[in-house]
Amino acid sequence: MWGYRTKQFPGFYLSDSGYSLDWSLESPDDVAAAFTAHRLVLTTGALLARPIARERQLDPGLHDAALAAALAVVEARGVRGKDVTPVLLEEFARHSGGVSVQVNRDLVVANARLAGAVAHSLTSSAS
Repeated sequence: MWGYRTKQFPGFYLSDSGYSLDWSLESPDDVAAAFTAHRLVLTTGALLARPIARERQLDPGLHDAALAAALAVVEARGVRGKDVTPVLLEEFARHSGGVSVQVNRDLVVANARLAGAVAHSLTSSAS
């Protein structure tokens, strides 16, 4: 697992989950080179963890309160398996007054931009 410009594994709405990563890659070209080298040795995929920018993350205090409330709802309803995620997202949105939805959108856009840049690097290096 690699971090994009980070050595800390991101928390979904937070830039840092508190868990470390062994590798940090600084550019889309670095990611493309690492993935190309990875594929020469292994047939598995690779995970690139990209944090939300600190200034765009959910306030950590709000995050912790929303998470506790959301997990309590999951437990109270007896939600299990694949049904947990939609409940958590709904509860985060409710508890944060919709702020978590904007944070999620910001992260999706940033991830799409990065994916496009990495794809461009991969195709440029293949030519």
